[in-house]
Amino acid sequence: MKNNARKEILEQIAEGNVSADEGFRLLQKLERADAEISRLVNINSNTTVSMDIFDEISTNIAPYVKPEFLLALREINHEEGITHYELKEFILKELNNDYTKAIAKYGYKKLSRDDLYSFLTNGITPEYLYELKRCGYNDIPISQLIKMGIHNVDADFIDDLKDQGYKDLSPNQLVKMSLRDVTPDFISTLKELGYYNLSVNQLVKLQSAGITARYIIELEKAGFRELAPSILLSLITAGVDKDFIKKARKEFGKDVPLNQILKMKKYGVTDSFVKEMKSLGYDNLSPNRFVELKKSGVDTGPITNLESLGYSNISVDTLMDLQNHDVKFNFIKKVLDTGLQVKNLEDFIELSNHDVSLQYIEQVMKLDLKIKNVDDLIELSNHDVSIEYIQKLKDSKIRIKDIDELVELASHSVTPEYITMIQNSGVKKIDLDDLIELASHSISPQFIIDLQQSGYRKFDIDDMIELHDHGIDVKFITKIAGLGYSKLDADQLIEFHEHNIDADFIQALKKKGIKNLTPDKLIEAKENDLLNFFDD
Repeated sequence: MKNNARKEILEQIAEGNVSADEGFRLLQKLERADAEISRLVNINSNTTVSMDIFDEISTNIAPYVKPEFLLALREINHEEGITHYELKEFILKELNNDYTKAIAKYGYKKLSRDDLYSFLTNGITPEYLYELKRCGYNDIPISQLIKMGIHNVDADFIDDLKDQGYKDLSPNQLVKMSLRDVTPDFISTLKELGYYNLSVNQLVKLQSAGITARYIIELEKAGFRELAPSILLSLITAGVDKDFIKKARKEFGKDVPLNQILKMKKYGVTDSFVKEMKSLGYDNLSPNRFVELKKSGVDTGPITNLESLGYSNISVDTLMDLQNHDVKFNFIKKVLDTGLQVKNLEDFIELSNHDVSLQYIEQVMKLDLKIKNVDDLIELSNHDVSIEYIQKLKDSKIRIKDIDELVELASHSVTPEYITMIQNSGVKKIDLDDLIELASHSISPQFIIDLQQSGYRKFDIDDMIELHDHGIDVKFITKIAGLGYSKLDADQLIEFHEHNIDADFIQALKKKGIKNLTPDKLIEAKENDLLNFFDD
């Protein structure tokens, strides 16, 4: 991560976005932060102390150890190297009592070994504590005090911030400002450019984002003055600079608003993209329309390809819809290769919306169904009319006049096997409407076969449906016929069934001597409860 940051700073220097002096300052800051973090992490580790850190620690502890000890320690480190843990143990063993007594006066008594070592090595001296107290900072928690020492938050830094109007800052705010290099000079520079009374968070964000006086001045020269800090942050984060503003104005005029320039940069609307689109005939689009195109992922390549297929003057909305629905050029070309006539690009979007796959289209078109348009394909797909289903229908020699008929058959689960069995049942002159009606009423081929075999061949499709819907099975009909009622029509059978006139009833009447009644007389006998009359 550190190497990436260093690389980025060097690239900014090479591109002229950051001056050499500013770049050097940033590199130093990076090294300092890395060393400070390393020191915190490695306080008890067995990693070797670097020479830079050793020299800094030596300077901090010099007043509180004997000179000969410091000299011996330096020789050991030079010849053999010394770990962070060893260094801590050596220093704490040789530390005189003057230091602990002096810091105790400021309330820091009985520190742990690690905290005491951190105080020593990060410049938290009695003099440092005195100056902090003078600035109004007493009884700072140990962890915060160590951070202040690590990040060089001293009295001079605090006083200079006060001179800039930043008083009574918390230790955490001071650390944050020092860590992010929010210096009094940075604040002063911003004031000179008209940025007064910024909060600590605003200052930190501006500095962290790389806002410099040069950047603000370049924006002012471009005509964008007195920009809010949040706007500055948005601009620099997106990478809007004077060159991008210049290119945007070249394409869209000098009055192009800043918010549109920001959107263009944010979504990758480059001058080359604008020029390519204009060369394809899109020369009257606003910056916002170009932004919409980029947000949708529209590129210039597919437009040229679509024109080669005969689709010209494509609207911006259609381009975006194609992209948003993931309709690729290859899909369009392969659909056309199947022979399907597609006049409008919107039809390809409809195919995508209804999840009609290229494979399905290719297979359907091979079946010679006389597909007229995209709507036919969508209709088939929406009703789950499978390729296997269509092929079986064609194999069964059933004549289907149009797609609507095919969909009707599939919607009512009229399978090729069902059709074949109905055709073989002996029923004559049956058409597709009849098949759909039979299937809709769940009439099985076996029901029809049984009717035919029982001798009732005179029933038409409507008769069969009526008998089935009234729950009349072939067994009922056969028993009635065996008792002399073999020429009943469908309506009479239904009346018998509704009046509970079955074979048992007719036989019971015969036992009473009542025979050869007409169908109507049988019904009358049932309605008048004739059997019970004899029993009474």
